[in-house]
Amino acid sequence: MGEEIIKVKGLSFAYGKKKILDNISFAVQKGDFWGIIGANGSGKSTLLKLLVRIILPSAGEIRLWGERQKEFKEWYRMGYLSQKATSFNNNFPATVEEVVGAQLFSQVGLFRTLGRREEEKINKALALVDMKEYKKYLIGNLSGGQQQRIFIARALVAQPEVLLLDEPSAGIDSHADQALGNLLQKLNKELGITILVVSHDLSFVTLYANKIAKIKEKGLTVSSLRKGSEEIGDISI
Repeated sequence: MGEEIIKVKGLSFAYGKKKILDNISFAVQKGDFWGIIGANGSGKSTLLKLLVRIILPSAGEIRLWGERQKEFKEWYRMGYLSQKATSFNNNFPATVEEVVGAQLFSQVGLFRTLGRREEEKINKALALVDMKEYKKYLIGNLSGGQQQRIFIARALVAQPEVLLLDEPSAGIDSHADQALGNLLQKLNKELGITILVVSHDLSFVTLYANKIAKIKEKGLTVSSLRKGSEEIGDISI
């Protein structure tokens, strides 16, 4: 068993009186590739937001690298791509370099320019997603699949150890979908980045993930996948 980097115990969340997540517990080990599935409204996106502290739980505890979440300071170790990341005006005059580099302003300060060190990080992140040659392109001139890679580069630019992605394959064609899966698998296998990806596409997560977490009314169940040697079980949605 690998290093435990995310530990969730008794986690619950509600919008007003509407309970979204109820008493969920699980642990994620370093190097895992999780696919998180569930019916619409089951709380998949809410779970990722709780893990990166965009919203706070109603009850329960989250620990990151053994530290209580509310005391955790090293947020650069967590990369997050929201479901609405690519929902922007394609006429917005920002280059790929500017979109990716914007993630670094929390480190250098909002009113400082990015230096050589930051430029190297941008180049490395773009190279990881095979988009370095598009550095000076306007983001709005790229295809949906290319834009998704740029926003993954944005999540990677601070060199996180964990990458959380909310429906990254939504709105892209099947070719781009396969390329995205191969990219995430490369990041996981070759760079050792732990990945948690929310998806409505069961075939996508079973192809690339090594564990599947299904959110149901009674909580969360996790199935380990050993390709070709273990049946997945009851994970239909």
